[in-house]
Amino acid sequence: FAIIANTITCWMLAVDSVESLQSSGTWLQPLVPQNVSSLSVVIPCANESEFVWRTIAAVFNGTPAHELLEIIVVDDFSYPPILSDVAGLGTSMGHQDITAFLEFHKAKVLRHNKPQGLIRSKKHGGDTAQGDAIVFLDCHVKPMETWTAPIIAHLQENPRRVVVPAITSLDPDTWEEVSSFGGGTKMCLTWNADFTWCNEFPGPYVPIMSGGLLAMTKFWWDSIGGYDDRMRSWGGENLDQSLRTWLCGGEIMVAEGSRVAHMWRDAAKPKTRLRYDIPTDDVR
Repeated sequence: FAIIANTITCWMLAVDSVESLQSSGTWLQPLVPQNVSSLSVVIPCANESEFVWRTIAAVFNGTPAHELLEIIVVDDFSYPPILSDVAGLGTSMGHQDITAFLEFHKAKVLRHNKPQGLIRSKKHGGDTAQGDAIVFLDCHVKPMETWTAPIIAHLQENPRRVVVPAITSLDPDTWEEVSSFGGGTKMCLTWNADFTWCNEFPGPYVPIMSGGLLAMTKFWWDSIGGYDDRMRSWGGENLDQSLRTWLCGGEIMVAEGSRVAHMWRDAAKPKTRLRYDIPTDDVR
């Protein structure tokens, strides 16, 4: 119901904006960007300090300095707090000074004083972002070389476009990409409102994005309202965002040539286990 309500609301805003909001003089329409050159990378994180430091360093090292404006880590009430986990920083990166590490890597941490869940954490980061484009990543990834070039080219071509990279596999011990082959990019909606991988779907367009790794202009984020802050915990935001994008005049495409290695949950590797609770009442 939330997904249907969001898409209807988006359609209604498109119809009513001129007649109601604009005529009242209170509506400020987001400006279409003339240039997309700076990136804000948003990384939601809960109890994964062991990985987030490596992710920050990987994003910083893999992104051209003139493109990376900021890395925003949203700490969703981790324990211990990310900013106090010197042990995790030292284990991952061989550093002891968290403040210096963050400053050097153009990163900052926004902490919640109680758990808000993945979706609200992503919305907090997206609303805070100042770059021309917002890139959402998980806190256990490693972008590959030149990963930003296809993303920026796509967003420059159409600021109403959401783009997704190919998602490959990351070894949690070596922090290296396992293979560059077979990365997932496309998902399709099923009749029971679920989604499944469908990389064989023809053409460059993506019916439904997987949700964890994506990029859009700040303009488009503001235009469609970001994520729904009434959605809690985890799951479903990719359906909401995909349908909202397609029904509001946007599009979703694969950023060919952009790869991000992702650490998948593996029962055989305890260190990859999920480290936060997902209340079943919040999964709709």
